Amino acid sequence: MSSVIELGGKRQARIDVVNAQRDLLIADEQATALDVLAEVVRGYAQVLAAAELLILEKEKVSLAQEALDAVTTRVNAAASPIAERMRAESALANAILAAEAQERMLSYYKYALSALWGQPTQDFAVDSSVLFRFEPNASFDVLYERAQENPSIARFASEERLRASHLHLTQAKSIPDIGWYAGYRNDKEDDENAVVVGFNVPLFTGRRNRGKEISAMAELEQVQLDREAALLKLYPQLFLAVTSREQALAIVDEMQNTVIPTLRKALSEVDRAYRRGRYSYVELISAREELLDAERSRIVAARSVHVYGAEIERLTARPLGVVAVESSR
Repeated sequence: MSSVIELGGKRQARIDVVNAQRDLLIADEQATALDVLAEVVRGYAQVLAAAELLILEKEKVSLAQEALDAVTTRVNAAASPIAERMRAESALANAILAAEAQERMLSYYKYALSALWGQPTQDFAVDSSVLFRFEPNASFDVLYERAQENPSIARFASEERLRASHLHLTQAKSIPDIGWYAGYRNDKEDDENAVVVGFNVPLFTGRRNRGKEISAMAELEQVQLDREAALLKLYPQLFLAVTSREQALAIVDEMQNTVIPTLRKALSEVDRAYRRGRYSYVELISAREELLDAERSRIVAARSVHVYGAEIERLTARPLGVVAVESSR
């Protein structure tokens, strides 16, 4: 018979390593889940924006048709040259092509979004008005405090425990184990029987293990440095997302409440003036494009609000609305 008596807490050290590996795996899974969720939100925002842009392109077709009708009336009355009607017809054709292209883009974004849940399809409807429903803002200080607790940062604590457990196990291995054996021996020459018992202890185990200890300590220190680096990187990441979202919200508000209503009134005035011969076709088209550009800017900014909001939620690991409520208390 033979066996080894482990000294230095090696068994517990191995258990600690396994537990730390499990905790690190859980933290990594949580971080991955947040990444996937953020990607889904970004994909959903793309679908909503594409749907709103399709509505806008259809509005452009409608405006182009109205412009063509107005130009045709003036051409028939010999008040405008035939070339203006040709330009209006070309503008209508281009608007129709743009609407068809945007419809294909909407289908693409739907496929891309549905592929994230494993069932690629475009056969689902969305309420595009959701694009303009936003969660309230939260203070940066509160968001940064929450961000320091997210799984991407918390994983460093798990990894630190893992490296510390590896170090403890390595240090435990520097303490030699005691081996023992016992048996029955028969000496045929002398016709004698004997019970043999012995012990063995490896020499210089600690010296041979010193290199591994140094390596384990270096890995532990590296985890601490990596965590500090991640926190330093987290601050500007979150700051950029928060300020960019605030800027996008300001653009949506300005476009929706000031710019677009003003441009709609301006287009209506220019259209009436054009029909009376006071403005040229170029001025009519210019007023129309200014309105459409403002509408497009509002949609793009609204999409950015959701995209940056998804990044904030990924970094803080909490819904933005929940953090906003917490910060208001």
